[in-house]
Amino acid sequence: MVLVQLVYVSRPSRPLVSSDLMAILGTARERNANDGVTGMLCYSGDFFLQILEGERARVCATFQRISRDERHRDVYLLCYLYPERRLFSEWGMGYVGLGDIPRELVLRHSEDGAMRPILTDPHIAMAFLADIANHVSETQTALL
Repeated sequence: MVLVQLVYVSRPSRPLVSSDLMAILGTARERNANDGVTGMLCYSGDFFLQILEGERARVCATFQRISRDERHRDVYLLCYLYPERRLFSEWGMGYVGLGDIPRELVLRHSEDGAMRPILTDPHIAMAFLADIANHVSETQTALL
């Protein structure tokens, strides 16, 4: 099996309410469990930042499905990596709202606190996601 990590950003096509997010997460968790895909979704109201991990063909199929999903627009592949291990191995699809992430963590990756560098630079995005994984492991603030 070739392990890959895929990170993308997108914008919601319309404002989402809590029930929309729960539906997205419910479907993702079910499909990901069947496909052996793990990862995490971060949603701010203005954007999605998501990492998918797993076998190459299954991660690519998941990303293609997301790209066609009418709830997303401006889907942008940020990075595609071949890691030695999964960053989110225990998370079928974790979820963190941007408001659940301490401002200090965002400032660690962006001088002015804007998400711009995190959403455009693959190295910064991966460091940010790793910090989120550590933060959630320490505080259990994600819906796992």
